[in-house]
Amino acid sequence: METVKALIGGVLFVCVVACVYWVGPTAWYSLKYHVPHENVYINSKPTDCDWWHPPIGLKRCHYERLVVMVSQWAEGNKGRPNCDSKPDEKGWTTCPADERDRDVKHDSVFVTWSKKSD
Repeated sequence: METVKALIGGVLFVCVVACVYWVGPTAWYSLKYHVPHENVYINSKPTDCDWWHPPIGLKRCHYERLVVMVSQWAEGNKGRPNCDSKPDEKGWTTCPADERDRDVKHDSVFVTWSKKSD
């Protein structure tokens, strides 16, 4: 009986891990920033700093994730953005994720990568 319980627990664990992997980071950013999942755009992480990327060896660089949200400062949003970005002619602006205003409705989330030297 305990073997059956362990088997069921193992299968459930594998199913949960598979669902999280399948849904992936798009769902995470969608929930975190309250945007529809179809408005989350994630660039692939570049591989030119990886050990196995030619030439093989230490590259003395790495990539950091950069999350940028796009918001339209319209009637539905309270106040102004709390970052230095100025709205363009259409009323759109971008702010880094760490400078976001929690009362602002975001339209899209973009995840890109920034190359850093070690």
